[in-house]
Amino acid sequence: MFSRVVNLVVAFLIIEAVVYSGWAQESRGTILGRVTDSSGLLVPGVSVQVTNIATGVTLKGATNDEGNYFFSFLIPGMYRVTAEKQGFKRSVRDAIEVNVNARLELNLSLEIGAMADTITVTGEAPLLDTTNASVGRVIDSRETRELPLNHGNPFNLIRLSGGVNFTDQAIKDQPWQTLNTNYAMAGSRASKLEFTLDGASNTLHDQARGSVAAAWTPPGDTVAEFKVQTATFDVTTGQTEGGVINISLKSGTNQLHGSGYWGKQTPSMNANLWFSNRAGVPRGDFKYNRFGGTLTGPVILPKLYNGKNRTFFVFAYEWIKSVSAQPDKSDRQEHPEILSNARSGPRHDRWRQ
Repeated sequence: MFSRVVNLVVAFLIIEAVVYSGWAQESRGTILGRVTDSSGLLVPGVSVQVTNIATGVTLKGATNDEGNYFFSFLIPGMYRVTAEKQGFKRSVRDAIEVNVNARLELNLSLEIGAMADTITVTGEAPLLDTTNASVGRVIDSRETRELPLNHGNPFNLIRLSGGVNFTDQAIKDQPWQTLNTNYAMAGSRASKLEFTLDGASNTLHDQARGSVAAAWTPPGDTVAEFKVQTATFDVTTGQTEGGVINISLKSGTNQLHGSGYWGKQTPSMNANLWFSNRAGVPRGDFKYNRFGGTLTGPVILPKLYNGKNRTFFVFAYEWIKSVSAQPDKSDRQEHPEILSNARSGPRHDRWRQ
């Protein structure tokens, strides 16, 4: 009896996982294509390998009877594709960039010769995603790393896409505000977006306002890249009225990488508003501190386990604290509040991990 109950529970969990995965927007990419010889004939049984250059993780497969190969669930990054078969020269296509939810078609051609000879193709034009009709833009890792972000909030980069407009007040553009993602896209109403994080739903449904927002804002240094889709969705995102924001977090590589930062604002560093100066209102007594850091790399347990080319970790911590004094200094609160998705009171503490 006990074993039957266990089997039923396991079956239910598997079904639930499969159904839930059907609702998710896939954040990983796909490389597919066809292998032919120099005369254009299909070549079955070709050994094909896809290697993530940063992590060293390699996936192996082979072409079918029609010369086709297919690799899915690839995390965003740079890849190398190798094809080889006895009687042909080895073909290597390097520096293939796979973005969030990309589906790239890469057709390879083999030349007759010894397999010890290698033909490496580099420097070609980037591959186009010809199998996906969605309209949008990928915010790549360089933009997320080098562009300045107010409060370190990666959602500020959404407005770099065409047809996107932030419709709320600028004062609400803060990581702890649920309204910091109030964007209108491609003619749709604002606050109707779908947010995903590594393919899982990251959408907060605010029934009081009849809108949606991001449930959690990741620290900017943990974001690898994300895709802003403004129109033409497939069935995985058919439930949204607006656009889709699909964020992919960093996965870690064979090399240790880290970052540390500290941002500070004090009244002595801030300028007063022009209208406040005209009305004789002094600048606010606002103090703000934001610090944190990230660390990524392979999982290594000395003398026990070496995770290079296999297992990786990502750690991030961020702490935000802002203090705003009331006009009456005696009313100033001295007890901090830990906030999740709302802002209240004159003093705010915020941490993200």
